[in-house]
Amino acid sequence: EPPTLAYIHQSRATLSHTGVPFDTISLCDVENPSLKDYKVYFFPNLLYATPEKMAVVEKLRAAGRTLLWVDAPGILTPQGVDPANVERLTGRNPADIPPAPLKRDALRKVLRDAGVHVFSEDSESSLYANASYVALHSAKPGRQTIRLPRAATVTELYPEHRTLGTGMTEFTFDVKGPATTLFSWEK
Repeated sequence: EPPTLAYIHQSRATLSHTGVPFDTISLCDVENPSLKDYKVYFFPNLLYATPEKMAVVEKLRAAGRTLLWVDAPGILTPQGVDPANVERLTGRNPADIPPAPLKRDALRKVLRDAGVHVFSEDSESSLYANASYVALHSAKPGRQTIRLPRAATVTELYPEHRTLGTGMTEFTFDVKGPATTLFSWEK
């Protein structure tokens, strides 16, 4: 597996352990009006930067979005290797860009500081969520806490089926071992 592809897979695994849901989109789709507007954009593999890609990044920066970089984004251009382009693309000194891979807790802090809602603080568990469901896969037994961005009626759907309560913004549950637990959360 090529190193950049391996890093993309590793980035997805790291993101799933931040307690924050995420979507994966292509840079060429960022300007699609049917996509939601994100608070944070993470570029794990933007080594090659065309003028068109740089224009998209500049629009995101101008809109006040948090842009997250690793390694040497933009170092490759249509004209060849250009280390100065890293700073033009990112607006940062290349020495200030963290190397891959990012640490889970550090990435969670960046996301939280950007105003992204954190559902879980457990860096050892994988979280998946959307506007109606939240799933947590825990590799070990123990007590887990989920924090919701709004009050909701919470129902455990798997492994049991039971209503946990209404008007909940946070709930705690016990995991008996390596297991996935699925909940619905509705207004």
